[in-house]
Amino acid sequence: MIEENQDVTEVKRPWYKRVIFPGLAKLDSVQKGLWKPDLADLEIFRILALVEGVIFIVSFASGSPFGPLSYWDGPMYVYVARTLYNIPKSGPDSHLFKRPPYYFACHLPGYPLVIRFFSKICFNQYWLGELLSILFNAMVITYVFRRLLTVYNCVEDPVFTTKVSLFIPIRLCLYKAVGASDPLYITFCFLSLIFFKTDQLIFLLLSMWGACYTRIEGPSIVGTIGLCYLLRLDIPRALFTALGFIATPSLMYLHHVKFGNYKAYFDYNSGQMDLIKYPLYHLFESSGNFEELLHAQSLLGLFLPFFVGTLILFSISVPFAIFSTVYILYCACINHPDLARYSLPGFTLALLVGFDSVISSPILKPRFHYFKIPVGVLVLLYFLSELGSNRANDEHFMKICDIIHHVYNGTDSF
Repeated sequence: MIEENQDVTEVKRPWYKRVIFPGLAKLDSVQKGLWKPDLADLEIFRILALVEGVIFIVSFASGSPFGPLSYWDGPMYVYVARTLYNIPKSGPDSHLFKRPPYYFACHLPGYPLVIRFFSKICFNQYWLGELLSILFNAMVITYVFRRLLTVYNCVEDPVFTTKVSLFIPIRLCLYKAVGASDPLYITFCFLSLIFFKTDQLIFLLLSMWGACYTRIEGPSIVGTIGLCYLLRLDIPRALFTALGFIATPSLMYLHHVKFGNYKAYFDYNSGQMDLIKYPLYHLFESSGNFEELLHAQSLLGLFLPFFVGTLILFSISVPFAIFSTVYILYCACINHPDLARYSLPGFTLALLVGFDSVISSPILKPRFHYFKIPVGVLVLLYFLSELGSNRANDEHFMKICDIIHHVYNGTDSF
């Protein structure tokens, strides 16, 4: 650990509290210059710009100028940014998505508002607004992650671990380069953990609300912070944390106003999508089918390091460990083929912090530069396969962004 960043409060606590609840005590004072950008940030951003630039250049060279922008849910977030949930049941836009209007309740307003902000700056060019939002989210999550590691003093070298985070987890690297809400959501979660540690309650509350307005599992960070306060026996702050739960009912009210159904999100995901199941759903479901059993084996590749890393976190930082445990339980109950995405908030901490003794070991760390190119090539190949298979075509995306002013005379899809 870095002695100059040693948590003074942790040293003052009795040894048994430091051992049982590491990382739980608040800081006596915020480190001077914590949020000030420095040369290390510039070096990290240089690597990030190189990674992002290569992805965009390769996408453009493949003949798709909107590849990263139209990946997966990117077009849906752009459409919510344009319409602010005023989804038409008829007219030229009604054929763009073959889903009921309340499907868009699945795309919470946090990320669309960021897209809309940048789009307004760019004179309502929503494709450009999404592009800027991608770059913004990638920079912010990287910047905040280094501060999180510094505040908790949980890794050997926060700068080095932040550089590693530009390549792994590979799924998070992908979502830093496409239109996805994951980086923004994880940023809010990291900010919540930082402000819990620095005891900045107003910023803590705003960060928890930001998480809840960005992803439906936002209450997980609220519950994590509340439990940490209870472990501190700090009842007033635990009660204050409960204010974070207000965001979810307010979202349900928004859905009631826009879609006439305050349960719109849950009706679509638990009804049509059948997303929420019972604990250990995939292991039970896969046990009687060889093809599905192979899928279960791949799940072990996710859950095994996730589980082991989380166990290690309990000896490093209890707040991180609680948060990762919540996501292990959450992912165990989800009926979805892409659990790697849903696990990212907790898995990132379990992997990069839990296994830091391996990542930053005297054997691997000095040889990191040898691995950058081969790992970068693997990441690029992974991106190409993903961007080519899970995105809207360019014409469809341009219609969503209103680049092509389209007219449709067929049957409405809704």
